[in-house]
Amino acid sequence: MTVTVRARGNFVLRFRRLLGAGFLLAIGFAALLPEPWKGRLSTTGPVHFTVHVVAFLVAYLLIAPMPGGGRWLLLTGLLLFVFGAVLEVLQTRVFGNELEIFDMVANGVGLGLGFAGVYFVSREGGVR
Repeated sequence: MTVTVRARGNFVLRFRRLLGAGFLLAIGFAALLPEPWKGRLSTTGPVHFTVHVVAFLVAYLLIAPMPGGGRWLLLTGLLLFVFGAVLEVLQTRVFGNELEIFDMVANGVGLGLGFAGVYFVSREGGVR
């Protein structure tokens, strides 16, 4: 592997992680929007569960170490799950909402899909 290829790979990894951090900020911002704004952004109503699944799937794919060992992938998923749970608790404190367990389930589904995708693609490619 040449130095140029390594440098390009490091740039892509840094850029992806920077995007991931920005995406997490966007999730946090969206979670703490007042209720009328959430309705306008489809974060309430029929697509609510899907928004959570897709948001945490994308967050996982941006932040997870690729290729990564199973432990690091699990730790990444766990930390993102805790991040989502903290946001849910903050919503109860800021808006007085009830704790929405199904939001955390949806977050977990998205993280599980991301973990499965990254883990099995890494395994198929022979990367450990």
